[in-house]
Formats: sequence, C-alpha cells, structure tokens
Amino acid sequence: MIFAFEPQRVVYYQLCGNLFANGLRHVMARHCAVGDGSVSSIDVPQLDPQTDPNLGALSLDPNVLKWQRGSALGSGVESVPCIKLDDAGLPHAHLLKIDVEGMELEVLKGARSYIEASGWPVLMFEVWPESITPYAQKRKELLDFVAQELGYTSAHVGDLCIAQRPGFERIEIKVDGNRVDVRSKPA
Repeated sequence: MIFAFEPQRVVYYQLCGNLFANGLRHVMARHCAVGDGSVSSIDVPQLDPQTDPNLGALSLDPNVLKWQRGSALGSGVESVPCIKLDDAGLPHAHLLKIDVEGMELEVLKGARSYIEASGWPVLMFEVWPESITPYAQKRKELLDFVAQELGYTSAHVGDLCIAQRPGFERIEIKVDGNRVDVRSKPA
C-alpha cells in the first residue's frame, strides 16, 4: 500500500484523477500537508493551473516561498490540515519518499517515532543546493538531523538524497558521478 499526501487542492485532484484513470487501487491519497506538529493547519497558495507552469514546485516554507514566488501567489490561500506522520495511523513503512519542496526537515521531525516503529525504513528526499540562499541553513539542519538524530548515513546524487540506518540497510546504493544505481539488498 502507498500513502500519498498533497496539500494543493488542484494537484490533489490531479493525483486522484491519475490514480483512478490508471486503476491504482493500492494508493491512498489524502488532501493535507505533512509537518512536525507545530501547526495544525497551513495556508496553501491557490495557484492558477492555466498560467503556472509547475504547480508541484510550490514550497510552503515561508522563506523559500517568498524567494521563489515573490508576491505572485495566485488568487488567495486555502487553509489545509497539517498532520504528523507519527499521528497518521499508517502501517509500517519500508520506504519514505519525501518531496515537499524545502519542508523535508519538518516532515522528518514529525515522523521520528513512525520511522523508528517502522524499523528504520529507507528515506528518499530532496536536498536543494546551498545556492538557494533561503534554504542553505535549513539544508545543513536537515542533513544533521538525518545523521545525528535519526542515525542514518546518506548518499547524494544531485538534489536526491537516499539514506539508510546502518544495520537496517534494505537497498544497495552505488553512486557514479551523476548516476545512482539502487538495487534491493539480497536477503
């Protein structure tokens, strides 16, 4: 079973339409944001799908959002529930793929107990380059949290980070320049 969370209403509708059109009954989608529990809801800018070329690139981190979009935030905002994965009642995971445009640290902080209860699943997430000024410090905090708080080691290829906790490896990762080869680890 796959669980997907999407805070932008129009992207959530697109996700649900794709799941239905492709008969993907093993995916459960929820219209909400995921974070660290510091807020119970988050304001999500309402972008125009007719004029915005990449709705999925929207960051909900206020610093990144301001840098990324300036004042061009569409036609208002929608308040959307923001949950912690620790409180989501999910079955144990083997893999957490986090693609939240600069909010990876918040998601992982809100999933610490879930990650441990799941037996230290593989983590895949974006690590934006330090050249994105409002993100540089957060990048360091994210990588420190993954290594020091969760005890994971990681491999990086471009903006992709794949992390596993030593002793709980489920995949083999080989990095060769800008190419990554990921394979299931033999039992």
